[in-house]
Amino acid sequence: MMLNDAELQDARESAQDLEMAKKQKAWETEVQTALSKYERVVQAEVEACGDRPSIHEALLHLLIAGNVLLFDGKEAGQGVRIFPLSRYVVHRDPMGTWTELVIHEKVSLSALPEEMQQRVLATMQKESGRGGEETSPNDESYLDLYTHARRKKGKYYSYQEVGGLVIEGTEGEYPLDGCPFIPLRMYWVAGEDYGRSYVENYLGDLKSLEALTQAIIEGSAIAAKILFLLNANGTTKAADLEKAPNGGFVTGSANDVTVLQVQKASDLRVAFETVQMLNSRLAKAFLLMDGIRRDAERVTAEEFRAMATELESGHGGIYSMLSQELQLPLIKRRIHKLTKAGKLPALPAGMVQPSIITGFEALGRGNDKARLTNYLSTIAQVFGPQAVQQFVNIPDAMERLAASDGINTKGLIKSPEQIQAETAQAQEQQSMDTFGPKALDLVGKLATSSGAGGGDMPQPLQQQAAPAPNMMG
Repeated sequence: MMLNDAELQDARESAQDLEMAKKQKAWETEVQTALSKYERVVQAEVEACGDRPSIHEALLHLLIAGNVLLFDGKEAGQGVRIFPLSRYVVHRDPMGTWTELVIHEKVSLSALPEEMQQRVLATMQKESGRGGEETSPNDESYLDLYTHARRKKGKYYSYQEVGGLVIEGTEGEYPLDGCPFIPLRMYWVAGEDYGRSYVENYLGDLKSLEALTQAIIEGSAIAAKILFLLNANGTTKAADLEKAPNGGFVTGSANDVTVLQVQKASDLRVAFETVQMLNSRLAKAFLLMDGIRRDAERVTAEEFRAMATELESGHGGIYSMLSQELQLPLIKRRIHKLTKAGKLPALPAGMVQPSIITGFEALGRGNDKARLTNYLSTIAQVFGPQAVQQFVNIPDAMERLAASDGINTKGLIKSPEQIQAETAQAQEQQSMDTFGPKALDLVGKLATSSGAGGGDMPQPLQQQAAPAPNMMG
């Protein structure tokens, strides 16, 4: 989550005096802390739904087929379902936003809820014209269930049908930011309804690797077969060799027996070296650790980080596409479900908006923490540590650092009232150590006398009490 900078700037400009500006700054810190709690609730919901296996399967579909459809459950706590490319069709507008899709499923009649079974049977009986007859498909029948969703007038509408007739009670209406249907593409192609897969870019290497690997395996199997050749005109007999025990004696000549050799090791070595080259290229393409690590005894951490950053920058387009079509819609859908269920408060319109940050160096709020610590370190290095103490609001900085790590600071960081009470207690203890109990009793009597007399303190008491603050100062 992130605040809308334009809205915040307008709010800052509307603060006329210094006191209003301070309140505005404190409000921004409170909002950042609240957003950190908001994130923890959403992350807990994602973990509770068990989306990781489904998302992993969806990414595999994107790598191979280039397209996959996600369906997020209607209620809070329900996870994500996966529909492969063979189970749905989709239509997109020229901007790439999907406008209509149809899902095809084969469902058993007995697998449907009881109420749904009655609706399906009634619909099919009505279609066949049998009315209330009891003749109907048995429980083991498989039905063609179609789910139709389309965008219309700023919302998404969906329903399910069997036999061309809509099943009552399956209609749904969703906002643009809360639609449960999320069709994904690996690579966008302008003007096309479907995307391209990741392996399509490396199809040549994959086919070559498969063919060479098959040739090496077949050649290795041939080379592993052991055959002995026996001279037909020699004195050695094959039966004697077969019956002879290990270490036994056989009458014959060693020149009569030879072992058949393929003698294709050099050819297989060429194929093996080509396979290694293809493996290295594909390992880099698929971001495998062996593909980006240099083959040496000592590889520095900086060298490894540089190679990883280079690969990440080369695949930055993939992160951008997945963040816009997968992460952002899914998170908005979860926020919509949690808000509808009353587990999250509604966010102010225009003030807060979800933001997806991708990459090695920008994962979640860790990027905010890195920028904040770098900023404070720069101030200390350029202007000295005293500049940090003089100009930086330490409690506000501590709250922001805790928010960047998702830490709940309730009860951890002292409140201003608690700090003020501790300061007053320390001053009282210091007065006790300096002047003794009698001075404190005198100050207490003076305060009581001042409260009772409306501030008219007798002159002798004023003279006695006056030196105390000066001595303490």
